[in-house]
Amino acid sequence: MTSSASVEDARVAESADRRRAVTESALFAVVDLETTGFSPLVGDRIVEIGIVRIAGDGSTVDEYATLVNPLRDVGPTHVHGITQEDVAQAPTFAEVVGDVLSRLAGVIFVGHNARYDRDFLAAELSGAGIFLPAIPSLCTLKLGYRLHPELANHRLGTCCEAAGLLHGGPHAAIEDARATAKLLSCYLAEAQGAGIATLRALGLDPEGFPDSWPSFDSSGRTAVRTPGERAVAALPYLARLVVALTIVAAEEEVAPYVDLLDRALEDRQVTADEAAALQATAQSWGLTRDQVLSAHHSYLESLVTAAFADGRVTFTERQDLEAVALLLAIDSSLLEAMLYRVGESSV
Repeated sequence: MTSSASVEDARVAESADRRRAVTESALFAVVDLETTGFSPLVGDRIVEIGIVRIAGDGSTVDEYATLVNPLRDVGPTHVHGITQEDVAQAPTFAEVVGDVLSRLAGVIFVGHNARYDRDFLAAELSGAGIFLPAIPSLCTLKLGYRLHPELANHRLGTCCEAAGLLHGGPHAAIEDARATAKLLSCYLAEAQGAGIATLRALGLDPEGFPDSWPSFDSSGRTAVRTPGERAVAALPYLARLVVALTIVAAEEEVAPYVDLLDRALEDRQVTADEAAALQATAQSWGLTRDQVLSAHHSYLESLVTAAFADGRVTFTERQDLEAVALLLAIDSSLLEAMLYRVGESSV
């Protein structure tokens, strides 16, 4: 009997020859971050970094992972499983700058929502007095929308499952980076088989590498999670709703912003500062007002549908939904209409 891991390995490797024509000289750095919240604009910081570098044939070159002491609270432990005790002896970001930069030099940056990860890295580097040059990037989240628009949502776990890949530990940076690296290999092979002959056609932006790259001495300091250990905290109501979302409709260009909404609501913090950060992020990512409004309405309706999964919405649950509507700048009357319509259809 063939094991799931063997099937997965075969699936990743089966199209290596086709993939090589597009990526034979490329080196990819697949990055995943765990953070204290969804936006560096409100002071959120990195608490864990995972980087998996792979060659164009999909083989792993090296891996890097460390917890990072954010010098503040760690944020939603119920999301990333990291506690204050975990990071107490971990290096600060300033101490691992050299280690991170050396792994991003001369590579194509990849993330499942690459814009999110780049923004956080740029903010952390800026705090250390370093400007992050424009780095050629690919986003597997957007690739998923492009290659598989039929999926109900394009979260990393959903995309991996659709591709027949195992995803060992969601919200653990190195595990997410490994899963994203495998997904990238599958998507590159699939695109090549579909006649997409260049990385530019896959959304590589920008195409060229920066003329110069900052260089700092590596500290070699790391602090990693104990394998198999993960802090467990009860999921608050909004986080449970976000996890329960199965259908989240959005166009490819809005996909990273919808992913940001997931991150914003998973930690259950719904504040005026976060609303302003969402607006500022949407603007910096080049989204139009209509795109943002459409994403907000679609997302809230999906939350309302998930809320009625058990057949009712309590007063406390309704308060949480009202807070989300406020965050998304949606009038309460529209929320009431959604609640009535979805509630009627669930009877």
